[in-house]
Amino acid sequence: MTKPNPIALKAIILIVSVVSLFSCKSFLEDFVFAPTAMFDLKKVGYQQTEYFISGTADSYLPVSELTSDGKWEVVKNQQAEYTTRIIVIRPIDPEKFNGTVVVEWNNVSGNADATPEWSMAHTEFIREGYAWVGVTAQRKGIDNVGPFGLLDGILEASLKTINPVRYKVLSHPGDNFSYSIYTQAAQRVRYAEGKDYLGGLKIEKMIAAGESQSASRMVSYINMLGKDNHLFDGFIVHSRLGSSAPVSGEPLETMQPPDIVRIRDDLDKPVLMLQTETDLFVAFEFFPGTAYESRQPDSDMFRLWEVAGTSHADVYSVLGMFDNGQSDYYATPLKSSHAIPVLIRCSTYINGNPMHHFVVNAAFHAMDHWIRTGYPPSIAGRIDIETDPLRIARDEFGNALGGIRSPYMDVPTATYAPQGQGHILCEISGAMIPFSNEELHSIYHSSEDYLNQVQASTDQAVTDGFLRPADAAKVVSAATSFSRKLR
Repeated sequence: MTKPNPIALKAIILIVSVVSLFSCKSFLEDFVFAPTAMFDLKKVGYQQTEYFISGTADSYLPVSELTSDGKWEVVKNQQAEYTTRIIVIRPIDPEKFNGTVVVEWNNVSGNADATPEWSMAHTEFIREGYAWVGVTAQRKGIDNVGPFGLLDGILEASLKTINPVRYKVLSHPGDNFSYSIYTQAAQRVRYAEGKDYLGGLKIEKMIAAGESQSASRMVSYINMLGKDNHLFDGFIVHSRLGSSAPVSGEPLETMQPPDIVRIRDDLDKPVLMLQTETDLFVAFEFFPGTAYESRQPDSDMFRLWEVAGTSHADVYSVLGMFDNGQSDYYATPLKSSHAIPVLIRCSTYINGNPMHHFVVNAAFHAMDHWIRTGYPPSIAGRIDIETDPLRIARDEFGNALGGIRSPYMDVPTATYAPQGQGHILCEISGAMIPFSNEELHSIYHSSEDYLNQVQASTDQAVTDGFLRPADAAKVVSAATSFSRKLR
């Protein structure tokens, strides 16, 4: 069982804080900063490699008004040289590769070059044989230049701060060029010319993905470039905030999207959007509108999955890097008060509902099946909303009604809230209030009663395609251990 090691977590923070102070040039030249896994990737048949890529990127301007239907037409504006990096994690044995590459738009909101999509879905990637590529598409991850940072004044973990020796060659002209940089990085991987970044693996399908701020960029990317884009076979938009990201900004002409932006409906490739409870109503000044306002119907090429009981970030966001996929430990609603180990402690437990992680796993499986067979995934019920005042409808336990269901909601052992209190990372990490033993015994007549309900809810989630069978086994195993409290 691979459980999180508090000493290792503290070590990560210490490395981030002090490694740039070392003067050993040879050490720094070889030190790759990519905290993707706190377990040995080789033991699960995978390897990780960092590459630097250079090129000439374009910025874009719309030819007309940015409309809510997402049918945007853009033209190239200015050009700029860049050097950035990509991280490749792939099967060592070519026979284990399933033919699909996931290209993640790395997230920079935490003043670092982070990989939340890999963190959430790596157990699915590893057991099913995906290759994953993380692209440093935005400048803030390189040198912390750019708008807004969730850890401003607390932690500065951009690549040049962590390791100025290795990453001094990186040069980014600004986020106006990020859409082009992301495209070019994916092109280098899929259509290798001169350098094979996947070590000979034969690519069949490629999925574009981004989470949080990167998801908002992905919405704009799809609406700008997705219709005529023959590079990606499908798109996953995970935890989109607001309507979407700017097409262009300072120092070039600022082109902000409207408060309501939907995925364009004339695409010939599928889009799966996955949203937590937090994502529906959270509002930031740098993203107009709310995701709730931009809800749109499902279609032949679009699915919206809203997952009840989940928050934008959660315990798995922090501890998932320890999960090698072999244990049911992470199927338990884990208790933690830290949004960031050591640095940010919240006033309550943050959201420990593991269904966020499990549904992300299911989303990638569903997308891969969709782009290979043409059969779309299940249509999910939307989270129920009350209109006066506008808020999520809740049951007698305080948990959300509607949305993608799970044993954690149908057979609850805690109340899960989409927003916490304190630092902004506490707010988006949600909250969890575990039921007392007295409450548990008043809800469930026996351990058998509890387990029977868990099994039924789990089976339904698997049937609906929102839970992978391997993860379902973990859910039931963890529930079996928990049921001892009810004897």
